[in-house]
Amino acid sequence: MAETAVAAKPEFILEKEPPFVRRFERPDIDKHCAWFIPRLLKAFPQLNERSAYTWLLNILDSNEMLFLYMDHGIALAQAVQYGLKPEPVIEEQFVWVENPEDKEQVEAASHFYTHFMEWGRRKSLSIMIVEENSDVPHEMVRERLDKRLFERKQVFAKIARA
Repeated sequence: MAETAVAAKPEFILEKEPPFVRRFERPDIDKHCAWFIPRLLKAFPQLNERSAYTWLLNILDSNEMLFLYMDHGIALAQAVQYGLKPEPVIEEQFVWVENPEDKEQVEAASHFYTHFMEWGRRKSLSIMIVEENSDVPHEMVRERLDKRLFERKQVFAKIARA
């Protein structure tokens, strides 16, 4: 009798579906601003509530800004050109979740970085500055981007008197 080889059953790895992400739009103000505006005012104390809402309404349609929405998170990136350098860079302004202690919200927010990266690719840009103001930890950003993250030292001086 011939031995029959038993084929190994393929293992299927079920990956979670990525969260629904889209551009932040005017109707999203009602859903997110209850937690977002106080956080924005804390992060940028030079703003008041009125100026924060005005700023928010002014950036919604900007081609230099990518303002993203998901159920419990928001993220903003900006294409910034420094001086005479020929190529702008994508610079994260913030990646925030409603509850930074909620690991599921933080993990979902890591998907914002793939959207930032795709936006930069569509603009043919090669550098993205991340982790400027984020609820997503370093390792999760690195894993989501599947890229090596680099650091550079920045030297500055405060010129205003305290």
